[in-house]
Amino acid sequence: MTTPYNFHGNFVVAIDGPAGSGKSTMAKLLAEEIDGVYVDTGAMYRAVTAYALNSGIDTSDEEEVSRMAKNIHIEFERDGKTQQKVFVNAADFTARIREPDVNNHVSTVAAYPA
Repeated sequence: MTTPYNFHGNFVVAIDGPAGSGKSTMAKLLAEEIDGVYVDTGAMYRAVTAYALNSGIDTSDEEEVSRMAKNIHIEFERDGKTQQKVFVNAADFTARIREPDVNNHVSTVAAYPA
């Protein structure tokens, strides 16, 4: 399918609104329509958390988690139409970021300003 869009360069679209209003659904549909990448910021926090846990870092150590987070590389890649893959330092973390131990620690990590 040919799309009427002809975007040159990179751009970012941010969608804000209350919980449950369909922001993620709209963002995923828009990304598909313009052949872009949907960046799930929650997945970014989860990726940092998963990497910290994999590295044996205590997620309650804000200084260590913050230092580690500044030295990792997170990438998002669209897999097919709607699936998003998450990579941390080139390793596929797509499934890892949804595991229970990550769920249990992500809110702590997400609260750190760094």
